[in-house]
Amino acid sequence: MNVLHIYEKYKDKDTNEERVLLNEVGKYKVTVHADGYKDMSKEFEIAADANFRANAEVDTYSSATGGGSISLPSADGSSSTGSAGYNINANLLFEHDLLANALILNDIRLRNDAVTGVVNRFLTYQKPEGVLTNDLTPIYDLTDFLNKVKSERMDASTQLSFAEYLNGATKQRAYVGKIKRVLEDGLLGPVENLGDSIGEDTTVTGLNAREDADFELSFTDANYLSKIEGIYLDGRGTALRSDSTVKQYEIVDGKLKIFASVLKNSFGIPYVGKHSLRIVAKGYKVQDLTLVVEREEGNITITTEKYRQLKN
Repeated sequence: MNVLHIYEKYKDKDTNEERVLLNEVGKYKVTVHADGYKDMSKEFEIAADANFRANAEVDTYSSATGGGSISLPSADGSSSTGSAGYNINANLLFEHDLLANALILNDIRLRNDAVTGVVNRFLTYQKPEGVLTNDLTPIYDLTDFLNKVKSERMDASTQLSFAEYLNGATKQRAYVGKIKRVLEDGLLGPVENLGDSIGEDTTVTGLNAREDADFELSFTDANYLSKIEGIYLDGRGTALRSDSTVKQYEIVDGKLKIFASVLKNSFGIPYVGKHSLRIVAKGYKVQDLTLVVEREEGNITITTEKYRQLKN
């Protein structure tokens, strides 16, 4: 791909003097003549704050997207995570409303630490490259979207919404694997797989059980149980089994039953407390849940006579 750069300032090749080419706010039209090709013309616009707008396109993000997320690479193409400080390639993901509000508040100088944190991450990292709908798939080419928004605004004085853009959108970005979400306070969430957040959602109940009792999980989506591909407990890489040899869970009467035995040690003593549970189901978002094994408190009854005997 060839790129034509038009510089704001340039040096005159004859006098070696610096000249300003694009020093006024307004609309411009550039025409390129090339041997053997038709002339190409394109209008563009210099905004009031040229450097800021050229990098961020704030007006476009705040008014045209209307939902979804903006994706861009981290500054060095990686994100440090874990106690060992190793690097994982990850993209930053900005929720549209969060980003738009932060940029607007920054523009009108109503800043706080959270606003500054979000804006700094957006403006100091690499150029944004993708725009996503709320279902996070597919990833559309952000440059193509912004060009069409700007062209529509200049040619027809109308605002192209993201929904209208999607009707004819063809340019898509390569799929992103690892992401970090930019949070409301400007900090980053944990590294996660973007694919884990794609698909249908369902609500789960039955996440608490007494020690020695089985967990019986219910799901609001009746089709969910038939789509389960793997159940993982406490971060283990091996899925729980339900076959003729080992039965750690079963699906019965419209519920997912996880047997109490998988939450006991080799002596049959329950692991009281919280346990992580990950359920992977085809066509659904990955469910990262917390099971709670509650201690069974013994019932102690002391009669009045017995209390007197103990007291004396």
